[in-house]
Amino acid sequence: MKTIILYASRMTTIGEAHARLAESLSFPEYYGENLEDLYSLLLQSSKPTHLILKGTAMLKENLGTYGVSLLQTLTEASVENGTFTVSFEE
Repeated sequence: MKTIILYASRMTTIGEAHARLAESLSFPEYYGENLEDLYSLLLQSSKPTHLILKGTAMLKENLGTYGVSLLQTLTEASVENGTFTVSFEE
């Protein structure tokens, strides 16, 4: 299983958050950098991957309700797709 560690302190904008996720998760160029596309691509993933997102409190502070929605999207994708798991650290 591939483990990816991301630091939310580096996700200061919505665009930056999606750019870091896209790069780390090797998303295709057509990734639309929105929550719907994020969810869809995570569901399609067949490579066992564990994402560790550190500093989620900072993500919520930087992105507000969008940060909360981003965390929910990651959680929901991990429930639906058994090959993708996620854990959060404040």
